[in-house]
Amino acid sequence: MAFSSSSSAKPTSIPFGNGLLIRPTADGGWEVCSNAECWPLNEQESWRAVALLEQPLTDVRAALARLGRDEVPLSRVVNAALSMSAHWAELALRWAADFTAVERQAIEPALRSVQSAPWAKQKLKHTARRLAKTA
Repeated sequence: MAFSSSSSAKPTSIPFGNGLLIRPTADGGWEVCSNAECWPLNEQESWRAVALLEQPLTDVRAALARLGRDEVPLSRVVNAALSMSAHWAELALRWAADFTAVERQAIEPALRSVQSAPWAKQKLKHTARRLAKTA
């Protein structure tokens, strides 16, 4: 699913599949919503937004810019994905390759944990090691 804007009105949220969306909160934070439930995009709940990783990082950043706020903590989503499975870790590492130095520093511990994860294949471990060195 690609992010698109079907009207000229400023969007208030970003849908990212399976009925999920991400939106800013009144207090300056972010939340992930599904149906009538919403969860803060914090360390404990960021796993709920890993489906964002199925989109190119440039598309997600552009959608955030359309919201007028681009400071969503994408590193939290990547951190969560790096501890979930090889599939999500692979998608997270694609994003991490395009992260800024500050964003990469925020995920360095998770990158290091992938290097010793028993479920991670050698290619994944090498990519995580390379990215951790540049953090």
